[in-house]
Parts: sequence; structure tokens; C-alpha cells
Amino acid sequence: NYRFAAVVEPDNTEVKERLRWAERLQRDSLPTMPSTVGEELATNPYMRIVSSRGACSKLALAMFEATGDVTTRDGQHDKVAVLAELRRMKDDNVLKAKTDAMTTLGSKAPAAGAAQ
Repeated sequence: NYRFAAVVEPDNTEVKERLRWAERLQRDSLPTMPSTVGEELATNPYMRIVSSRGACSKLALAMFEATGDVTTRDGQHDKVAVLAELRRMKDDNVLKAKTDAMTTLGSKAPAAGAAQ
């Protein structure tokens, strides 16, 4: 999940830190749960859509780059539509090649705007 979050929000430093943290724990066969609500609000793209207008806009733009589609309502990104599209992208493995590439690159999140 942190790999997916790093792909959709490559400039989120907290996601990058949590990804490195989770990988260290997994290498040592330790659990990565539980997390706090604060950690989820900072790193979970689904929670960030509904809790932060700025994050919703950034995620909507990332989805637009990936799919060419974004829904707005009254000049704002429609949180429900952004949430549904993000879930669809994960379910349909739209970003799978990018998340898989992170695994082979040692989980370095792609730079914002980097060609993939």
C-alpha cells in the first residue's frame, strides 16, 4: 500500500519515510501494524482525498496524468469521484508497472514529474 501511495503522491515525504520503515520491518519479519490515525491521514491516499482539499487536487492531477480523466464539481475536484477513480486504478492495476518498478529500484519513489 505504501508503494501505491508513493506512486500516486511521489512528493509526499511522509509516504517515502513510511515505505522505508515498512520495508525494514518486513525484512526483519516484523509487523507493520497498527498505525495511528495521524499516520493514515498523512500517508493513506484514500483518507487524504477526503481530509485535505490540497491532497485531493494533487491526487486528481496525478490521476489525470495516468488516465486523462478527472471529475470536477463547481470548479473543485469531486472527492467522491476522485476516491472512486483512485480505487478503480488500484483494483485494475493501472499503476502496477510503476509500483513493481519501485520494488526493483529499492523502493525509491519516483520523482515528481519524472518520466515513467
